[in-house]
Amino acid sequence: MKTDSNSFVKSLQSCLCCRLATVIIFLVLFPLAPDAAGDSLVAGGNFLPQEMAYASSITKSETYLGYEIGNRLLTHGELIGYLRLLAAESDRIQLVETGKTHGGRPLITLIISSPENLANLESLREQHLQLADPRRSGNLNLEELPLVVGMYYSIHGNEPSGANAALLIAYHLAAGTGPEFEEFLDKTVILLDPCLNPDGLDRFANWSRNNVGKNPNPDPNTREHVEDWPGGRGNYYFFDLNRDWMLLTQPESVARLQLYHHWLPNLLFDFHEMGTASTYFFQPGVPERTHPLITPENVALTERISHYFAQALDEAGSLYFSKERFDDFYMGKASTISDLKGAVGFLFEQASSRGLLQKSKTGDISFAFTVQNQVTISLAVLEAAREQRADLLAYMRDFFEDSLEEGRNADGAGFTFSSPGDPDRAQLFAEVLQGHDIEVSRTGDGNLWFIPAEQPQYRYLQALIEQQTEFDENIFYDITAWTLPLAYNLEWEQVGKAPKLADPPPPRTLPESDLGYLIDWASLNAPRLLFDLLEEDVQVMVAKEPFTMAAEKFGYGTLFVSLAGQFEKAAQIHEILSASMEDHATRVRAVWTFLTEEGIDLGSNQLVTVKKPKILLASGGVFSSTQTGEVWHLLDVLHDYPVTLVKARQLDKLNLDEYTVLVVPGADTVEFSAELCDKLKGWVARGGSLVFLGKSAKWSIENQLVELSLLGVTEPPERTVSTEPTDPTDLAAASVAATPIPVPAPERRPFEAASDDKALTRIRGAIFDTVVDLSHPIAYGLNAMSLPVFVDEDFILAPSSSPYQTPLVFAEQPLLAGYASGENLSLMAGAAAVVVEPQGRGAVVLFGMKPVFRSYWRGTEKLLLNAILFGPLMKDAFEDG
Repeated sequence: MKTDSNSFVKSLQSCLCCRLATVIIFLVLFPLAPDAAGDSLVAGGNFLPQEMAYASSITKSETYLGYEIGNRLLTHGELIGYLRLLAAESDRIQLVETGKTHGGRPLITLIISSPENLANLESLREQHLQLADPRRSGNLNLEELPLVVGMYYSIHGNEPSGANAALLIAYHLAAGTGPEFEEFLDKTVILLDPCLNPDGLDRFANWSRNNVGKNPNPDPNTREHVEDWPGGRGNYYFFDLNRDWMLLTQPESVARLQLYHHWLPNLLFDFHEMGTASTYFFQPGVPERTHPLITPENVALTERISHYFAQALDEAGSLYFSKERFDDFYMGKASTISDLKGAVGFLFEQASSRGLLQKSKTGDISFAFTVQNQVTISLAVLEAAREQRADLLAYMRDFFEDSLEEGRNADGAGFTFSSPGDPDRAQLFAEVLQGHDIEVSRTGDGNLWFIPAEQPQYRYLQALIEQQTEFDENIFYDITAWTLPLAYNLEWEQVGKAPKLADPPPPRTLPESDLGYLIDWASLNAPRLLFDLLEEDVQVMVAKEPFTMAAEKFGYGTLFVSLAGQFEKAAQIHEILSASMEDHATRVRAVWTFLTEEGIDLGSNQLVTVKKPKILLASGGVFSSTQTGEVWHLLDVLHDYPVTLVKARQLDKLNLDEYTVLVVPGADTVEFSAELCDKLKGWVARGGSLVFLGKSAKWSIENQLVELSLLGVTEPPERTVSTEPTDPTDLAAASVAATPIPVPAPERRPFEAASDDKALTRIRGAIFDTVVDLSHPIAYGLNAMSLPVFVDEDFILAPSSSPYQTPLVFAEQPLLAGYASGENLSLMAGAAAVVVEPQGRGAVVLFGMKPVFRSYWRGTEKLLLNAILFGPLMKDAFEDG
């Protein structure tokens, strides 16, 4: 069903005239909490409405905890302990455990409604899901359907006011009394996730508890307010979980999305914190940065509902802002993903105390105050849900009808995708689609998949696959491109007719050989298999040249496990290889002769032994915790291989010869002393591999660890937004090139443009095409000369002076998706994406792109693994001579 956008928006706006008529009802159902700026906020008993009568049979939080909320930071154990008690005491709460974190902590959600609804929960859920099925939604009686509300707290662990407020809201919903309150519960199902990041929450709570004195100190410089690395923001492996709603790389996200699609909330509320110097933010965000797939109806509903939050904070006397700084563009956050799944999503950002008490521009900000604001907004959320129930239910029904119709009218029947030579990448991408409730099927050949366009989730499918390169706005809060088929390096095609679907052929079994086995390095999980073999002290060789055997082609980097000299391990080797074939579809072949049909034979000197890696990963201090976590997760989780995380100051004392590789994550300034730099050069010359990622690569050039150079990144022209004021004196923006390119003095710019101009000096998360030298060890396992890569940097690497050591260069027309200025695109054409400098028997590798960004760039992770494993192979013939 198509909806008239203009009439719908006007009807929403006209309803604002009715707001005053609902104030009295609001005060009855959800009385406003006391003045959020008052001294009384230290007492937990004052957070909730004093006019509300609460059932004495429900235990208060302070009774269970032994302290009042706001006086200490909750640990996750305390939080779920109390919520389990609430669920046991209240017939309004059903507690479900959806999974566990990397750290083993439980992930829980409270399903809160009337006792009658909970007794009939599955039937209500099935009826509600019909809203997303246009074949059945027309028969629904919306008056009988409860609204489903998702309330999500503290996805960043060092933003704890949300989780602490969630405990109080859970008590409010469990113990609140009165006929109006009970009527509200009868018409509402609330999914309350009290803490989306248990590992991070505990990390920060323990930091605060261990570093606060008897008298809380508001000085921002005191240790409590300055977290040690990595901080509590990320999860166990330091991932930003609020960027993972789309990507589904972390167990917290997978569990959360399973429950989300199990219910499909009509409203989603995402509670965060921001810098101490700010106030309180609620959406809408910057209007010019709203993703084009978000509908006008959604924008209008967002605007209407935001007035509830303004009113609540006005009544509390608490400062706030809206429509600036934050945006609705990146489609992988909580508040945006819901906008393309038939719901209306809201981001809330509370100025953080980062502890119990801290100075701010508006005076001392206490932790209790931050909790109070989150409680105030949570109560306003409940009121908005009560009043907007009918419109929100109708909106979801219409949204999925429109989405299905758009898919039905799309060009072609749908899309096919595959990953030739590596079925695992296509399989993993299909699992991400299924995690978003997107219909996808496998065809008979096993590595070709089909996505029908005509399906309810067509709009979100568009968000996953889009390749936008034209923008009205050029300042963004997050990245500007995320195209998943490019990240997985898939062959992707829009097709006019659905291919024939069938079950894939059964997996091949591996016959036992007396000679050995070949492993195709193109397989995504071949590195994991190699690590498994090396851990068992199995000798493995890597082919530096391609060959053909038994009519099958084997490319650069093919592994050969010869049984010569290790026949006593033959049974163990066969078992390891067979398991990898079964579990990961790794391409393994038995060898019946050492003679090949074309190319090198298996006894050639062009096959060299792979040394078991012992990996150092620089961490702590100045290094990016997210980049560190990405590398740690790649090795420790995805490939099940240990890595030694080491602080920079430890490197001075280590015997580096006990290790084969050091990976240095991004940092503005790497804390390596001159003595350590000399030590590293000597270690590389003796055969070590030194890998620089992100800004550390730039630092290595500027500090002459390598004889390479930068091209620099220029500032693009002035902001291209309609709100830019006209300057009568024509203060045109200058393109100011970074050294070493000489430029004239910059022309004048408006003072207010400075912060935005600074943001324009970097390439803000875009996807580019590169040309690959498939023969270089960095590229082992890649099958095509074109490779999409992700760039989010403020520098560009110049190619190596050696014609052999720039294995990846940006294409002449590099931009595939996202925003980059014309000046930067000109610089990037032909520039290095990866550059290598052999030194003695080892090598230094610099990445000018992010090979494992947010762990979903599975198509480029092999580049980093090759740098870790094959550094000693990167000397060319001229250097050997």
